[in-house]
Amino acid sequence: MSVNLDFKQLLDVQRSLPLVAATRLFYIITGTKVDDVLTQAKALSTSTDFLGNMRANLQGYQAQQPLALVLQASNPAQLLAEIKAFEQSVIANQGKQDWRFTTPNGSCFYSKPPQNKGLTFVYPGVGTAYPKMFLGLHQYFPQRFTQLAQRLDINALLQTNIYYSNKTIKPSLSQQAIAGVGVSYLLSQLLLEDFKLKPELALGYSMGETAMWASLGVWKQPETLIDATAKSEIFQHQISGSLTAVRKLWQLESEQSINWNSFYVAATADEIKQALPKFPKAYLAISHKDTCIIAGDEQACRDLLKTIGKRGIATNMVTAMHTPASQLVENDIQAFYQQPIVDKLPNIRFISASQSEPLNKQTINAESIATSIANTFTQPLDFANVVDKSISHGSRIFVEVGADRQTTTLINKQLQDKQDCHIIALNSKGQDTITSLLNGIAKLISLRVPLSIDALTARFTQVKESR
Repeated sequence: MSVNLDFKQLLDVQRSLPLVAATRLFYIITGTKVDDVLTQAKALSTSTDFLGNMRANLQGYQAQQPLALVLQASNPAQLLAEIKAFEQSVIANQGKQDWRFTTPNGSCFYSKPPQNKGLTFVYPGVGTAYPKMFLGLHQYFPQRFTQLAQRLDINALLQTNIYYSNKTIKPSLSQQAIAGVGVSYLLSQLLLEDFKLKPELALGYSMGETAMWASLGVWKQPETLIDATAKSEIFQHQISGSLTAVRKLWQLESEQSINWNSFYVAATADEIKQALPKFPKAYLAISHKDTCIIAGDEQACRDLLKTIGKRGIATNMVTAMHTPASQLVENDIQAFYQQPIVDKLPNIRFISASQSEPLNKQTINAESIATSIANTFTQPLDFANVVDKSISHGSRIFVEVGADRQTTTLINKQLQDKQDCHIIALNSKGQDTITSLLNGIAKLISLRVPLSIDALTARFTQVKESR
């Protein structure tokens, strides 16, 4: 099996690449009033040295100012167009108290950033990892990758033999789980250490709860779960693979086959629940709001969909998580995730699908975490309820910490009418890795979330801009 990337070898680099450059302009203009911000932006348009001005601009960043416009562009002409677009937006929104400005290039401004930031890290579930995800990120943060490589097997963490291979290989559930949690862990380290973000709350979508606990400094040695997950009977055979838990639940003989699948369907949980009694081998696994995921015997699922008059999109994922079969191995799941925890816990409130109240410093212990994960994994997941719960506890700015934008899409759809809530993705499968990251950071800056921009100012390209 050939591997495209070996991160251990690639980390031997002379120096890191700059996040901002002549071809990736990034300005932060702050002020106390919209007019102040606009005046500074218009003054910038007369510049003859955008790269030099960008350096001075970032180094003089006023973090305490209440308003911030972030301008992004790939060249001076595009930057001028962004400034003009902002000016037009200011004119169009005169008299309005709360409006926002965003462009496809990543420029953004919020006229009324939320007072209560409620910064919440959101961890996506299994299946979001994709080939070549976060490609090139090590070139911009080699020191962070090197530090991780000294503590754990970074190739195993990111499952490079699957996701960075020359061959197209279908990953198993355990491989998807490891890679998904792994990339969330990596991204968390960048946000916490390099950008100094301090989340107030955290939540996960399904297996994202595991990524949450592994990534935010609660478990002493989360890296031990890499090999453990790869060898686990739970992920290899019981709730995936040969599905021994399903075989036991359905009381099948050894020669009887299991044709398992799951389907994404545009239907409410109530619509599906009404038909479920007729199909004992089909289950409502996950509900969002007006969409759901059903799982079980493929024909039973298809018959259920026909009964309710809906079309389903087959996910072709073999996992009995969130179905009655997983309840047969709940004790095994709990034992698997009962991990030693650190002495000094982070000041974060952790939202779990299985708990009505957040887990915090006072209620967190090895057993409470393991129980929470096991309960979440073995019960149907109502993700919309998890989001509503987090909002009731103060969440306002949601940042997806993982590959692609699974939860960003779901939460955005759920909260589209809530002006005081904001949802930010830091990665998108169809977009350049650093562009996605900077777009997310830009929104956080404009929302006035406290963070460090040292990663932007620590190194600047010496390449001169073209005139």
